[in-house]
Amino acid sequence: MGEKLPDIDLGTKDYDYALMDVPFFQIHPEYLPFIGKDYASQNHKVLIIGESHYVAKDWDWDETSYSPWWQADWYEQLLEEKNDWSSWFNTRTHANRATVLSPNKEAAISQVIQNPIKELVSNGLYKAEYSDALLSNIAFMNFFQFPSLINGIDIWTSFVKRIKGSRQKITQRYEIWDDLVTKSTEVVNRVIDIIEPDLVIICSLLAGKEYAKKNNSCTQQYIEYTAHSTNRPWYSPQKHFAGISGQRRCDQIIKLYLANKNN
Repeated sequence: MGEKLPDIDLGTKDYDYALMDVPFFQIHPEYLPFIGKDYASQNHKVLIIGESHYVAKDWDWDETSYSPWWQADWYEQLLEEKNDWSSWFNTRTHANRATVLSPNKEAAISQVIQNPIKELVSNGLYKAEYSDALLSNIAFMNFFQFPSLINGIDIWTSFVKRIKGSRQKITQRYEIWDDLVTKSTEVVNRVIDIIEPDLVIICSLLAGKEYAKKNNSCTQQYIEYTAHSTNRPWYSPQKHFAGISGQRRCDQIIKLYLANKNN
């Protein structure tokens, strides 16, 4: 993969040794899930799954970027001239930024993790008041194991905008998308098998629906999805959830999980 790749923090070694056996993480260790230092000791181990990372604003990625992404020399093929790649793709770097809201934090990633944590707190899964320390209790990853092709736009819309034109191009878009969902589902399931969460909350309607299609287990009590946990979808009525907000849906998921766990 080349000497340009930075060292990956293997702070949660009990899990990371197993995670690094997953072929995708051998190519993309920067996509390793964040696992809080106190995650394993929790009575309720929770994995929060977001949607995707983004490419940087000035990167002109399209369908030709997809195939190299899955190859061992992806860095040399796609990022040879880019030195500041890790801040865009590093799941753990992003998670560590999602601490208590403050002006110097990245608002979007903070909301993605903070909002569901607040619902976990309000339902009594964590006793402490909301603080930076609660990040150490949870695990976090994104569902799509490939970045959105346009910074700040959801990954499917970025595919529509970047992969367009002829009928052949549109067919290729759907083929790439199906392959991405299949591979992403496989990676997520491997992570779930390894870190064994009690509850998985997918905070993305897009990711949740695609996971359910491929996995057929999203209806299980411990794996459920809600709307994207940024402000607008989180607090606005969602037609897919019978008019309740993403926040209310998350609250429902947690309450249903607790009811089944206590029976």
